[in-house]
Amino acid sequence: GAPADVGVSTTGIAGPDSPDGQPVGTVHIGVVTPVASRTTAFHFSGDRDAIRAQAVAAALREVLAVVAE
Repeated sequence: GAPADVGVSTTGIAGPDSPDGQPVGTVHIGVVTPVASRTTAFHFSGDRDAIRAQAVAAALREVLAVVAE
């Protein structure tokens, strides 16, 4: 693969059910660059599509915040 300057990861429970007891809407986002890293937990509400859309928006905000540091 090609080298990357920014890595982004997401994991969580978008629903409709939780396989491991975490509340539906729990999402963890990680961002790493050569000079910084950050992980953040979020708790979104709504149906599966709404939670996924909120996770994408939050991941983009997290990338912008880390790159701006």
